[in-house]
Amino acid sequence: MAAVTSRYPAPGGPAANAQVSTGRNPEVLVPDDKGQLVTLYRRLEQMKHDERYRGYFRPEPPKVPRHNLQKLREHFDQIRTGEMSVE
Repeated sequence: MAAVTSRYPAPGGPAANAQVSTGRNPEVLVPDDKGQLVTLYRRLEQMKHDERYRGYFRPEPPKVPRHNLQKLREHFDQIRTGEMSVE
């Protein structure tokens, strides 16, 4: 995997490292707290559960089961506006 590495100063913090892989399915890789390169999506998921960063993410909306048609109908407007999600 060829990678392009970018080193830039993070606002209010130390420099951050990011790698963009090249090829058929490019993705952004960033180091986690252990120094391992993970996808940006995975790092954001880790940060959602970390006390230091949890406050920067919106809480997950309540979920409605996709197979419960009555609940889907009852909460259609909330699902449409993003107040609820379907699982």
